[in-house]
Amino acid sequence: LFSCLGRGAQLYGEPNHDSRVFRRFVGEVPLGGFFCNGEIGPVHGRTYLHGYTSSFGIFRSLSKE
Repeated sequence: LFSCLGRGAQLYGEPNHDSRVFRRFVGEVPLGGFFCNGEIGPVHGRTYLHGYTSSFGIFRSLSKE
């Protein structure tokens, strides 16, 4: 879980907001990450520097099928 430095207790008034939301929707899977200072990502085919965002990636084992 990669969250902007501007997020967290100062934005939501409580610690661990983003990780709690992640767990609510994804469940009890191993979770790691860090705070970032600007996040880079695409919007409609162009790359932008975003702020106050949070992003994650999910990895799983390949199926044997």
